[in-house]
Formats: sequence, structure tokens, C-alpha cells
Amino acid sequence: MLSDLFFNVVGVPFDKLQTQQAAVISSLVVIIGWYIARLSQIKSDRVKNTMAFVDFLRSEEVANYRKAISKKVNTRGAFSLFDSETRQPLMRILEIIEYTCASISTGLISESYIYSVQKTLIHSLFISSSKMTHNMRVFRGSNTIYENIEAFYIRTVFYRHNFAIAIIDAIFGRPLYGLSLTLFRFEYKFLSKLYNLNDNYLLEDWNRIKKYYNEWNNFVRFVLFLLCVVFIFYGYR
Repeated sequence: MLSDLFFNVVGVPFDKLQTQQAAVISSLVVIIGWYIARLSQIKSDRVKNTMAFVDFLRSEEVANYRKAISKKVNTRGAFSLFDSETRQPLMRILEIIEYTCASISTGLISESYIYSVQKTLIHSLFISSSKMTHNMRVFRGSNTIYENIEAFYIRTVFYRHNFAIAIIDAIFGRPLYGLSLTLFRFEYKFLSKLYNLNDNYLLEDWNRIKKYYNEWNNFVRFVLFLLCVVFIFYGYR
């Protein structure tokens, strides 16, 4: 009786619908199982690759490059291609770090582990070479020069605890550097007008950018909090 009524309403026999649902659920279980197994294998391979990268970054070769540029690291805009003393070691270590960050963006190695052991090096290197990077991009007509180092810095400084980005990364199984860069560039256009910052963030003081970025985000959170309070208050009236 009920099955006949269901057929008249839906147009599909109840027993057939149950069979179709079971098939769909079984397929979903298989797909989810494969996805979890695949992620586990990727993470296992990522750990091995990451340790190889870390060993190299701690090698004597890289230590010599770091020593050669150490006097100018942490000084914004300190590096120049015309500085014969630091040009060769600087170019070499930038190539190494760019390759490391590119490997993170493709999921080959772990971003969180590299962040925990090499954050200071990558952040200070990016800040010190940001003006030089801008000049190289203008000279060569390419905005992709050292873009992965830039993306690493932006992600780990501005979006490290962003819940939405973390969810998207988890779905894809790797950090999406293009998403973070696009989002930051969009936000910076607004911030640069609001706080009278340089139109090109590579030429701006990163301490100022971080200060105003945090101020703006705190303001946005406060406004959202007030809206939630108002919604709850009027929702129960």
C-alpha cells in the first residue's frame, strides 16, 4: 500500500529506489576509502621528501651561502644585484628556497614542517630581497620571479590560521599558493587605499602592512560580532 503510494507520488518503485540508494552509498564508501588511502600514501611520501629537503637546507653548502649574506639579511631592501659581494650566494640561496617553496605548493613536501624549521630564513630572505625582486620582475617583464617565496611568506604570515583556506587545502591535499596570493592582492588593493600604502606591496614596509592588516581584520571581526549580537537579540524577541 505504502509502496504503491510512493510510486504514484515519485514515479519510481520504492524497492528500486532503495537499490539505487544502496549502490550510490556503496560507491561513495569506495571513493572515500580510496581518497583516504591516497592521502595517507601522499603524506608518507611527503615526510620522506621533506626530510631530504631539510637535510639539504642544513648542509654545509647552504650554511656557507647564509653566512655570506648574513650581514644584510633582516634589513628590508638590502640586497642588490649590483652588490658583487653577495650576488652569487644570494642568487643561489634564492633558487634553493624558491624550489623548496615550489615543492611545497605542489604537495611534494610539508609546508608546516618547513615552516617550523626554516621560517626565520625564508621570511627574512623574502623581506630583504622584496625590493630587488620587484626590480627583477620589472626588468624581465615577469611577475612570477620568486613568486613561490612570496606566496610562502604571505600564507604563513597572513593566512596561517585561516579556517576556510585550511579546509580547501585539506580537500586538495596540498596548499594552494595561487589562492592565497590572489586573496592577498585583492585585500591589499583595498588596504593600500585605506591606509595610504604603496601601490606595490613589494616596495612597502612589511611591518606597516602587517600592522594595518591586523587592524582591519580586528575591525571586521568586531563588526561581525556586533551583527551576531544584534541578530541573536532580535531573533529571540
